[in-house]
Amino acid sequence: MPGVLAGAPAETRDDTFGCLAALADASPFRGSWVDVRVKPGFALVYVNGRYAGTAQQFTRPFRPLRVGLGPQHIEFRAPGYRTVSFWVSGDTAKVTMATGTVVKTP
Repeated sequence: MPGVLAGAPAETRDDTFGCLAALADASPFRGSWVDVRVKPGFALVYVNGRYAGTAQQFTRPFRPLRVGLGPQHIEFRAPGYRTVSFWVSGDTAKVTMATGTVVKTP
């Protein structure tokens, strides 16, 4: 591990698309965003069946959830709660708001 021994910063993966976070923020993005305002904040967010992060990570003041072009399937899962899912149309430079509360299972 020469990078760690040399004191180089560790590379962290971007939780949205699996790209390096620095590259993902620096390169132009063609897609749209989802402003997530879902409780509980620990709910897991999945885009097209792939883990993207927690609801709190995509709630202001952090950053919106980036989704690609075309139809995108968004899911919110939390242990002991019902799964909530919906489809969004990923149009270029569009922001969609997702608000609500994930309900506990009886």
